[in-house]
Amino acid sequence: MSGLKKATVTLSENEYRKLHDAQVRLRFLEKKMPDMLEEAQESSAAQLWENLNLLHNRQQEYQELVDSFDGQVRDLEAGTAESMAAYQEDFYVSLQNMAGSLLDHTSKALAEQNQLFQDLYVQEHNLRQGQLFTPRATVRQAAK
Repeated sequence: MSGLKKATVTLSENEYRKLHDAQVRLRFLEKKMPDMLEEAQESSAAQLWENLNLLHNRQQEYQELVDSFDGQVRDLEAGTAESMAAYQEDFYVSLQNMAGSLLDHTSKALAEQNQLFQDLYVQEHNLRQGQLFTPRATVRQAAK
């Protein structure tokens, strides 16, 4: 049973037309396929470049925004440093004034206490002197 065997396929005219139309479309696509692929590649490349340009522009805008933040932060830091220096200067001036006032007050209180002590000393001295001289005068008068 070996040998060449042949088979006959019967097609209706409608099926033949469908196959023929499919073959024509396939040949048309085979001829147009390189052009279609090239067009799709060009379109994809153009879309890719457009997206890259948009991304690049967004990146530049972001960088400019960050740069402006850097400037704002530098300005804020400089303003804060100036404010802190002015506050520190005011604080030291106030501290010196308070120290001077405290020194003046302490000096005044010490002077008052010194004067009070001297007055008490003089009073006590006069009282003792009076006590020392009064009995002698009384004793001398009694002796005469």
